[in-house]
Amino acid sequence: MNRLNSMLEDRRIFFLNFFFSLILGALLIFNIAIDKSLAANQNNSHHFLAFPIAAEASVGIPEHLIIPSLKINTAIEEVGLSSSGELEVPKKSDNVGWYQLGPRPGEAGNAVIDGHLDTSDSAAVFWNLKKLKPGDEIDVLDGQGKKTAFKVDQLQSYNLTQAPMDQIFGASDSANLNLITCDGTWNEAMHTYTKRLVVYAEKM
Repeated sequence: MNRLNSMLEDRRIFFLNFFFSLILGALLIFNIAIDKSLAANQNNSHHFLAFPIAAEASVGIPEHLIIPSLKINTAIEEVGLSSSGELEVPKKSDNVGWYQLGPRPGEAGNAVIDGHLDTSDSAAVFWNLKKLKPGDEIDVLDGQGKKTAFKVDQLQSYNLTQAPMDQIFGASDSANLNLITCDGTWNEAMHTYTKRLVVYAEKM
């Protein structure tokens, strides 16, 4: 009888140990799954924080300038600032240059495009820019052929050192396009013209 009780007791202990082993095993697996899930979520969070998805620009890189009233239809180069901090000009006299450190034409702000008035022996792309009138249309095409149209607001000629830089290049809530070229008379000593002509235009 004692032997039977002993066998029963041993079997009860075995099953209890087996049962608790199953519970511990299940808890361990559950905890590992939670840890993996937390680690995955943390990795995803770090990914989004470290590599934010930039909003797509609503306007493409400008590639072509068209001014119907002046019969201008020309390519746009990208320009920046020279080592001396001056606005660069396009390499080709028949092209114009978009100031790539500022807004794209069609975005909020003052987009700037400059062009040569002339060369040493001939007229250049913006030779007739002063003939523009308020209300004239200016079109900019991006790489996908999307057109952004602007309407000329006014023309202003400034002495070389007196141009209102904030008005030309500064921030604005509206989408503006400002065209710049030389004006005035040629100063041989300075090797430049004495004035700058600015055409202010607003997005239509």
